[in-house]
Amino acid sequence: MIKKKLILALFLCLALGAVGCGPEIPQLDVTEGLYDQECIAKVINLKEGERAYYTLDGSEPGKGSIQYTIEGGIPLNEGENQIKVIKFNAEGKSSKIFTAHFVVAPQVPLLVTPDGVYNAEFAAKIINLKEGFMAYYTLDGSEPNSSSLLYTDAGIPLKEGDNQVKVIKYDGSGNCSDVLATNLTISPCEPDYSSYFAKLHKQGNAIYYVQSVLGPNSPYSSFPEYSKLCSYNLTNGSYKVVLNQDMNQFIIRDGVVYYEYATAIGDGELCYLWCSAGLSGKKQGVLLDSSSDSTELNYNYAGIMVDDWIYYQYQKDENWNLFRLNANTVETESVSLGGGLVPAAVVDRDILYWGAKRNLYHFNVDSAENTLICSDPGSSYKVFGSFIYYYTEDPNSSVYRMRLDGSDKQQIPQVTSSEFTVAGDRIYYSSSDGIHSMRLDGADNKKICSFEPSNLQYYRGKLFFNGEKSRSSGDCSLYCLDLATNEVTLLFEGKDLGYMYFVDGEIYYVYTKVLEGEAGLYHLTDTGLVKLAGQDD
Repeated sequence: MIKKKLILALFLCLALGAVGCGPEIPQLDVTEGLYDQECIAKVINLKEGERAYYTLDGSEPGKGSIQYTIEGGIPLNEGENQIKVIKFNAEGKSSKIFTAHFVVAPQVPLLVTPDGVYNAEFAAKIINLKEGFMAYYTLDGSEPNSSSLLYTDAGIPLKEGDNQVKVIKYDGSGNCSDVLATNLTISPCEPDYSSYFAKLHKQGNAIYYVQSVLGPNSPYSSFPEYSKLCSYNLTNGSYKVVLNQDMNQFIIRDGVVYYEYATAIGDGELCYLWCSAGLSGKKQGVLLDSSSDSTELNYNYAGIMVDDWIYYQYQKDENWNLFRLNANTVETESVSLGGGLVPAAVVDRDILYWGAKRNLYHFNVDSAENTLICSDPGSSYKVFGSFIYYYTEDPNSSVYRMRLDGSDKQQIPQVTSSEFTVAGDRIYYSSSDGIHSMRLDGADNKKICSFEPSNLQYYRGKLFFNGEKSRSSGDCSLYCLDLATNEVTLLFEGKDLGYMYFVDGEIYYVYTKVLEGEAGLYHLTDTGLVKLAGQDD
């Protein structure tokens, strides 16, 4: 008799929707237990008109809980997952609560900084260590276990050289993850100017630099200055003029100086030339003369030299292009496809350059092949160790990081300025209220000084920049910010930008503002910038 009553009650619930009968209890497409990987659970008996809600911490679910969606499912995350699910039908009737216990084993540790070369010492941080989990690491390539070095909030300390890091995680029940094995190389990344046209180069025990001087017919009328190539002997302190020829930037290769300059040819037009001369001062000749070119090319002050080729930009029909010039044969070749901009960097045997749409290409010197590695319309492309960083306004104003081949592109959150530099796992950038420091994953963002910088550069624990506390002041003085103390020191008080170079662990500064009487070559010592040679030497 009881059995007949139960059958009748069930029939009435199904057929008539009797009062008190709700949806059937939720069912999932996975069974409770231990899982190796994080996954998504799906409710497999959600009928039309029904809604499901769930909790992940064992609390009672209701309409105020997380609403289940087919697209999102129920995430089963690393660690303990106390899942409870409830359904409601269109009339608001609820089902019984489904309860299940899932355990997802510890996942492989993830670091903010992947394999690669970095330009400053730092402490590597794990970004997926949940509360209740422990991590252990080794730095010598040996296999880690619960007896290895314990990971703390201070991170994994990395020193100059190769750091063969291995990390493992454990949950509270003793389950462990697979081992993360990564090689993080810390190198100060001493700038290499040997391929770049610049105002300073070191050869042996001498510093060669471009010195601006007052013209012979000064007073200070139009074009009151010209420049010459000088050298300063670091051993005996002697100074001499190597080439008394007006120039802008230069490079030295096998005892030959290649340089560029512009000269007036009438009606305000400028003629751009590439020339060569011996270090003895003997001129060798003109390699490229824009005034003799029937296409009226406009050469710009930018150049990189690899092997015998000088890579430069020119303007034709209002479009910028990238060419190269053979210093021996004076042969020229087009490098860029469909327009190009200034060469950005040399990486191995690749010339990085901006394309016509401010995207990034690399040109392989040996194969003469162009490859697009970043389609974003970027600017401020900079190479730090194994990564390229750049700023773009499209689709959002932000800085991005990617591998040298353009892979693994990641946004650096919160940085909306093209004025930035990178050291280790931190980025330093300009904001409206000063210079900020932030970890590359967006954590630990803090203001470190109130100056608004330009030409922001990192070198061996310090930031160097031209700037002022108010952009309207027009002050382009040189400052140094010690990252250990956040103390800012005025190195040079000037009205014009100078040029700073980092050479063999030393810092040199070329200042060209001759009308201020301070033009010359400077060396940074513990007491500040010391003038080695000047415009009157």
